[in-house]
Amino acid sequence: MRQLTFQFIADNRFYKNPKKIVEDWTRELIRNIDYPDISISLPSIRKVIFNDGTISYRQRCYISKNTRSITWQNIYEMVNKINPAYFKLIN
Repeated sequence: MRQLTFQFIADNRFYKNPKKIVEDWTRELIRNIDYPDISISLPSIRKVIFNDGTISYRQRCYISKNTRSITWQNIYEMVNKINPAYFKLIN
């Protein structure tokens, strides 16, 4: 079964509270993709601190589907309405 993976990423250069932004995007994703034949796996949010002091929060998302009624394109569009992401299909 193929899985779609992507990350929601927010950092303190653009947001006052980047962790809350990532959490909000994740909650919205769960609400938007509430179908019985689609599963979402969400590991813990990661905090990354760069040498220049930038703090980034990242939520990796994995989506699997067991239906043809919803296409990968439909899922891309749902995610991109929340926040555009770089997608990768994995086996």
